[in-house]
Amino acid sequence: MRLRVTAVDREAGRVEINNGGSVTDLLGNPLKNPQGEYEVPVQFTPAELQVGKRWNGVFRAKRQRGEFDEQFTARVVTREIVDVPAGRFDAFRIEVEIVGVKTSQFGRPGARRANTTLWEVPGLNFAVKRERSISFPHGGVETEQTELVSLRQSG
Repeated sequence: MRLRVTAVDREAGRVEINNGGSVTDLLGNPLKNPQGEYEVPVQFTPAELQVGKRWNGVFRAKRQRGEFDEQFTARVVTREIVDVPAGRFDAFRIEVEIVGVKTSQFGRPGARRANTTLWEVPGLNFAVKRERSISFPHGGVETEQTELVSLRQSG
């Protein structure tokens, strides 16, 4: 997967990636991505990274499987060195637990749970590594891991 910042609107607080295929706020929190759209940014990246910091949030996700009202709890667990194909980074590890409750009539009703671990580097505004596991109410688990392979800034 290749991500390229194609527009930045500082006044609106938006960053477009891949010509609007994904949209984040200025901190890198998603408003839209291939998994869905969010009515408010999903605040996984806080304005200040500090070990021990905790926060809660709520957002509505519109996905292919329906709409979910989701609640999450996040915390900055530690600061550690993480190795990814792009190199070695001094990153903050953020652990997030999400519970989503189906709000639309499409698909199966019930709650789904997701656990996400993010490795964030101050100033990059995106995770250099992410691991996610989703458990569905009627069985089944999806897992995913992404790692930064390369990073280039052009003028």
